[in-house]
Amino acid sequence: GWCGEAGSALAESIDRCARSAGVHATPIARVLLIRASRPTMPLHVLHRPAVCFVAQGRKQVMVGEGIYVYDRAQHLVVSVDVPVVGQILKASPRSPYLCLRLDLDPAILGALMLESGLQAGESRQSGPALGLSATTAELLDAATRLLRLLAAPRDIAVLAPLVEREILYRLLVGEQAARLRQIAFADSR
Repeated sequence: GWCGEAGSALAESIDRCARSAGVHATPIARVLLIRASRPTMPLHVLHRPAVCFVAQGRKQVMVGEGIYVYDRAQHLVVSVDVPVVGQILKASPRSPYLCLRLDLDPAILGALMLESGLQAGESRQSGPALGLSATTAELLDAATRLLRLLAAPRDIAVLAPLVEREILYRLLVGEQAARLRQIAFADSR
């Protein structure tokens, strides 16, 4: 199905752009590529607000009592700076762990909500800072297009913000909406 083709296209893009293990900044603002060729030990980190798309491999993130395991079928949304214990569970030299991380910009989220007429969630209750959702064909397609721009540097300045907005919009109208609205308003509080 679509998942196979589009999923492997995203994996190929990350594989091509992040040749060595580690976290790689890209010419696209807020976009990081992560590669690992073997599972890792649990690592304590402060996770920034971001959405993470795993294109290959599997990762586990623990927050308090919550354990979130995700692979290319799901994406992780983190809504506030939160201390997590992260661990790559599945990775090998032949089939490395490949991940696209997009750091979330509260100003862009806020502007999008205004434009699209989305209401701020009145629910101020503090739900978990993390959530997993199924990665839709539309999200996967947009993430893949975002990375394709790395092969066309002159297009990045104009097109990357458009694709980033598309990704954020799809997240805002999806099941993670409340979490993203939290980010938009963290700024204005």
